[in-house]
Amino acid sequence: MVITRLYAKTNPDKLWNSVVEELGDYQSSDITPFYVPQSVQDFITISLQVKATDSVVGFLEHVMDFLTQKVARMDGLADSHTMPLIKLRFLPILKELPAAISRYTIEVKVHPPDYYKMYDSLLEARYDRDLAVTYIAYLFGEYDLLLSLLATDRLKVEEFANSLEKTKNAQETKITAIKRTLLLTIRDDWDRFRMRLLHRPSWLTREIEADYDLNYSLFTYDAPF
Repeated sequence: MVITRLYAKTNPDKLWNSVVEELGDYQSSDITPFYVPQSVQDFITISLQVKATDSVVGFLEHVMDFLTQKVARMDGLADSHTMPLIKLRFLPILKELPAAISRYTIEVKVHPPDYYKMYDSLLEARYDRDLAVTYIAYLFGEYDLLLSLLATDRLKVEEFANSLEKTKNAQETKITAIKRTLLLTIRDDWDRFRMRLLHRPSWLTREIEADYDLNYSLFTYDAPF
């Protein structure tokens, strides 16, 4: 999966409407737009599935064609930033999450010797109903890991981010709150993609598996902030 962050010239809502209009019925054999969230900071992110190719060059060509032929034409676009998500893994989530729940992301800058240690520990951690990590991936760029979370309030996200820094494996964290999210693809396609990349932690035994939703997907809501 690849994410492309879009930044508006002046009007984020105008850019949001353009993204939804341009990608709402978009079809391609190379690229599938999965969903589009808008952050509280008002940048908009397009989450994309890129068709597997036999080479890195082919992968990059698919992404660049989409950027130049589709994204660059978005009305009100000032800038874009594209990042591939490497070793993306989704996590099972407890059923019956609180009604008042919102989505966040955390980007983590990790000390180089601890890249795998931090990634693996986050995959194997056991989360609760007030804060659940939905996926984890490696990033290229300033930050090394991206986490998507569902949480009842920002304070819990901040406490979680601080706990990562206290391990001394993480140098820095950046929290982003999500204002709204819209699914762009067919729900069944998105669910199948998630199931292919589902990580089953070692503690998820048959005895407690019934307490978890292995294919949970919160994809459209307006959350208060």
